[in-house]
Amino acid sequence: MKNYMSCFLFLILVSSCGEQKNSDQVTQQQKAIEHLPFTQIELQNLDAFEPVTENWTIVGDAEVDQSLPKKIKGTSGTGVLLNIPKKGSRKNLFTNFEHGDIELDLDVMMPIGSNSGIYLQGRYEIQLFDSWKIKEPTYSDMGAIYQRWDKTAEKGKQGYEGHPPAINASKAPGLWQHIKIKFSAPTFNKAGNKTKNAKFDEVWLNGVLLHENIEVTGPTRAAAFDTEIPMAPIMIQGDHGPVALKNIKYKLYKKQNITFSDLNFKEHNTTYEEKIPNLNMVEESKNETVKAISLENLKSRSYNKTLLYTGKLHVPETGEYLFNFKADGGGIGVLLINNDTIKSNIMTLTKEAPVPFSLAISKAKPLIEHFELSFEGPGIKKQSLDSKLSLSEKTIKTDKSMTVSAKEGAIVQRSFLRHHGEIRTHCISVGTPEGIHYAYDMNLGSLLSVWSGDDFFDATLMWTSRGGEQFGRTGALTMPMFGYSEFASLKDNKTPWVSKNDATKFIGYDFDSNGRPIFTNIIEGTTITNEFSPIVKHRGINRNITTNGTKELFHKINEGESIKLLKDGTYIINNDSYFVKFSNKNSIKPFIRKSNGKEELLVKIPSGKQIINYTIIW
Repeated sequence: MKNYMSCFLFLILVSSCGEQKNSDQVTQQQKAIEHLPFTQIELQNLDAFEPVTENWTIVGDAEVDQSLPKKIKGTSGTGVLLNIPKKGSRKNLFTNFEHGDIELDLDVMMPIGSNSGIYLQGRYEIQLFDSWKIKEPTYSDMGAIYQRWDKTAEKGKQGYEGHPPAINASKAPGLWQHIKIKFSAPTFNKAGNKTKNAKFDEVWLNGVLLHENIEVTGPTRAAAFDTEIPMAPIMIQGDHGPVALKNIKYKLYKKQNITFSDLNFKEHNTTYEEKIPNLNMVEESKNETVKAISLENLKSRSYNKTLLYTGKLHVPETGEYLFNFKADGGGIGVLLINNDTIKSNIMTLTKEAPVPFSLAISKAKPLIEHFELSFEGPGIKKQSLDSKLSLSEKTIKTDKSMTVSAKEGAIVQRSFLRHHGEIRTHCISVGTPEGIHYAYDMNLGSLLSVWSGDDFFDATLMWTSRGGEQFGRTGALTMPMFGYSEFASLKDNKTPWVSKNDATKFIGYDFDSNGRPIFTNIIEGTTITNEFSPIVKHRGINRNITTNGTKELFHKINEGESIKLLKDGTYIINNDSYFVKFSNKNSIKPFIRKSNGKEELLVKIPSGKQIINYTIIW
């Protein structure tokens, strides 16, 4: 152990100071490793499922008829699972694998008015439903945990324990919607008696957390089985309504974990450090054997000692393990596992072979802003190595007293915003009493995002503590738009788009009769005004653009991996994003082009005074 400690202290000095260009380059690549890969259900055929009736098929893509209820069709190819129930062919679909604890990830498309469901273990349903226009969702809406049913109870009281989603995060029928479910199966003792209920740890829809730590005391209504067991297949409902699914992937988890042995903890008297000091030269204030890692003391502003843990790490199963270590914005540290310096590393470890483990952490200032010490492995959920989860990523929760409402009338809020991780400093967020909101970048003259709901704007970050960040936060279901320069003169239809047009000048904004701003920019000598108005009957926003100039311009609406023109003249952006529908009054028509590996939706605008009008629907 003494030789190992000397080696470790040497590696601390090397790792925490000096320039290591190659190592930094590797680290940049490693930062992308957030999770171990999922197991993908390859939808080339139905081999991943138990034999079933003809309502279930594999297709290349799915398209919803926007004029009729429950109408969806598939195109030739593979990659999409499609259910179209009909008389004599409407059975439910079961996977040919069973699961206990599971993380399930998939995309789903709902036709108008359709209804289906995903049953974990064939028993506990997450509802699939076209809830797009629903104001107050219930247990029967998209993303809900469906109710249980007691047929012996008094009429009207048979249903119980249903859980509506926290908000209606469903998109329009015909758009792909992303679902993420983290589920813990019920547990049983050796006698077969249940010791813990099934639990939905998390349910996400379109990036919005709908449920967290919701227990289910038994199978929900229309489950395939009345009894509860530790392992069972997933069931997808096939007898209610048509539905399409794709990108189905999962991780199966077991009741196992990594452990430590010979774990020693040392505390060294140091000050705030720019690098880990040579601990051989620093006085120890504590040296003891411990059973687990705890970083609780690092949360104290006055604590400035250096912590050192050493020991052996044991894994329950041979396979690939992912370790992540980050201590930025006030923290410095080194994590060594099996003599490898850890930033974001996948390594193969063997059950019978414990490996050396060491962790040293110092503080460069009173608070560490960004911290992660986590792992994931075969059958093990991603979790903290710290037994008490005592130090985690710093997040500031919404302070309800610092939220801005637009229920009484249109409101304009200036702030910084983030767009695809990029800081935007000259932004205006506009809220409307209709519950349709949007953000505009005045510097670039571009639409940044749209969102809906009662939550217009969260100013918590602008006022908490010293309000250092000055960032506003928009609603839960926020749809990012293109967000870069939307107008440019191009030599021809093949000229690449420039994301930031330096020839853009913001003039200002006036207000219409409803209190909503009308923005004016001059771009390459052309005056451009932008007006936005909410669509009341469904979740959408109308955009009216007026241009007046002496030369031809192009307007870029958005870009993506795929942009498709539907039969009704609507454009669908990236399948899972939103629809763009052009007004029949437009004499100017959009076109799709390929550029820099992406598809772009553009409009060619002649000189003179022109008007472009379209609606964004999500």
